[in-house]
Amino acid sequence: FSTGSGALKSVPLGLVARLENFPISDIQHADGAVLAQYRGHLIPIVAMSSDFAWRTEGGQPALVFTDQQRTMALAVSEIVDIVDEPLNVEIKSTRQGILGTAIIAGKTIDIVDTSHYMKQAYGDWFTTTPDSPTHISSRQRRLLLVDDSSFFRNFLAPYLNVEGFEVITAENPKRALELRDAGVMIDAIVTDIEMPEMDGFGFAEAVKSDQRWAALPMIAITSRTEAKYRERGMSLGFRDYIAKDQHKELIRALHESFKDGVVS
Repeated sequence: FSTGSGALKSVPLGLVARLENFPISDIQHADGAVLAQYRGHLIPIVAMSSDFAWRTEGGQPALVFTDQQRTMALAVSEIVDIVDEPLNVEIKSTRQGILGTAIIAGKTIDIVDTSHYMKQAYGDWFTTTPDSPTHISSRQRRLLLVDDSSFFRNFLAPYLNVEGFEVITAENPKRALELRDAGVMIDAIVTDIEMPEMDGFGFAEAVKSDQRWAALPMIAITSRTEAKYRERGMSLGFRDYIAKDQHKELIRALHESFKDGVVS
């Protein structure tokens, strides 16, 4: 998509709930925020820059993101295309709101840091309960990301990709253990805690009880950050226990795992 200036932008399609063209009459300004009527409710609609050229007639194109009870929209100038292509970030960015730059369909594309704009809409987007690390070369390190939320898997994978990790995902611990039984080789596990059927604690016990993955560093990324949950997680062998909105802490913990020689 285009935002009116600079390179074309892109986000993983798995994050997008809907491509919208909001009638201008459905967009309102209130209390310093821009709001859009969406399915009978008002949702925040955020622009990528303060000088974004909002449409004044017709409709306003936007990408809608939804996770559980939160919904927001990112205003764009034009939705250009949907491309089925692997994401390979070539250059990491230091610009706020941009993860890095990739070549997609032969074009130079900026990959948008969706969390930056989600937090503008809702400061607590990644929490459900009340500085960059020293870079260690992680190219070729393979991570298993386990989370029952497809939204969060699609959201977090680009962050890990930008740091040079190869990411494979599993929608639940059962699927993750099937990968282990199939002989899949990985270097570390990042897992949610709150999952149905088998939670992250049960998953950790299953991993540690089998020598094939028992020595791997496991990192919990969760909204249950109270001391009692953290203590239980650490007692089960998690190397670190991190809040879901602390992405820099996750990257730090992964780099520390490899720097300390936990993985050969």
